[in-house]
Amino acid sequence: MSLENVWFAICYHCKKYTVWIDEILIHPQINGSPPPHLDMPDDVRETYVEARRIVALSPRSAAALLRVSIEKLVYDILGSQKGKDLNESIGILVEVLHVDIQQSLDYLRVTRNNAVHPLRVIDVEY
Repeated sequence: MSLENVWFAICYHCKKYTVWIDEILIHPQINGSPPPHLDMPDDVRETYVEARRIVALSPRSAAALLRVSIEKLVYDILGSQKGKDLNESIGILVEVLHVDIQQSLDYLRVTRNNAVHPLRVIDVEY
């Protein structure tokens, strides 16, 4: 067995190993998504970090996990005032959220629903 065009290196920044094949970084996987916010609740952070880890491997799975993260966060914020589902809970928050945040939550909710139901068409107008 031979390996051609495979390179192992040490990152100058973090001092960890990297693996390259044909000038493409294979390990570690590059993740362009932002790290969790410092104030994010622990249970939300755990799900969010899991979504970050798998986004390159399965964007649909990552979208589903992000929806779970949002649901946990929204329910955490609302406590006993939460609605019967995420859509209703987001509706309750609309009164206090900036419109950009509300639209982002709606977009994520719709995108995730369509990601796990691939025959649906995403049709969001703002």
